[in-house]
Amino acid sequence: MNKNLAIFILVVLVLVLQAFASSPTRPIIHTASVGSYNESVVINPTTDTRVEVRAQAEAAEQPQCNPNYSGCLKPYASDYDCAGGSGDGPYYTGPVRVLGYDQYRLDRDYDGWACE
Repeated sequence: MNKNLAIFILVVLVLVLQAFASSPTRPIIHTASVGSYNESVVINPTTDTRVEVRAQAEAAEQPQCNPNYSGCLKPYASDYDCAGGSGDGPYYTGPVRVLGYDQYRLDRDYDGWACE
């Protein structure tokens, strides 16, 4: 009886180990932060290869245009000046509507229109 029980336990153990060996494993994700930039690396444990993944959600959260102006002015530009004016740039724009804070002081007469 003890011999049959030992064989039964051994067979069950082998079947359980085979089930764990064939089951897919979830990828391991490591995130490193450098300043305000996050980069994730996904490690696939089944092939042991590393794949770099950039978080598209972060890119989608960052505005492509400055929300204070109706034209598409760069959101993080150091300075804008009116095209054809005496400003030193580095960026220039034509007439745009001021929708919020006029951070580049383009609306000289405060009527809501810049570079008119």
